[in-house]
Amino acid sequence: MTHLATLYQTDYAQWAQRNAELLRARRFEEQLIISALASAWDDGRDLAIRETGLDPDPDRFPEDILYRLEQSFDPDSWPPASSPSPFGKAPPFRRYI
Repeated sequence: MTHLATLYQTDYAQWAQRNAELLRARRFEEQLIISALASAWDDGRDLAIRETGLDPDPDRFPEDILYRLEQSFDPDSWPPASSPSPFGKAPPFRRYI
């Protein structure tokens, strides 16, 4: 093996090691951000429960979300439009449960 090939292998090994270290650091930072967002969500939910007096009943809120936005995409279930529209139906409606 030539001296140049040995240098190339050494450089590649150092590059691969550094790349692995950067990837581990990035994953750690992502986990910190995810953890912080989850904590903020929990704090906001707890504040909403205290302020509104709502109790998050697990039977009523199975996803552990106080309010969930529902939107129907089934055109046959839409109510008739009050004014003529190109599609003959009203747009989807939003409902808070």
